[in-house]
Amino acid sequence: MSSNSVLTATTTVKTLSLADWLVIADTLNYERLWAFDKFNQHSSSETYDLSALTLKDWEEIAELIGCDTYWANRRYRAHTVGSKSSR
Repeated sequence: MSSNSVLTATTTVKTLSLADWLVIADTLNYERLWAFDKFNQHSSSETYDLSALTLKDWEEIAELIGCDTYWANRRYRAHTVGSKSSR
């Protein structure tokens, strides 16, 4: 096998998706909200633009991680207001 055919990959905490964090949480038997918090803390804003998410997107995330629509509304408003004020 030549050195040109060797597959290399670099994974950093910033490249992990929410799905990756959910698998980690499930594996460690942590709550899924922990996974979202870690994703939110470490993800790259260039890769994952949370301000582009709709309220429906946030509601689906909330359902996925076991939170309610109040949580989804708060997140939606925080990311929408935050992105508008920084423009």
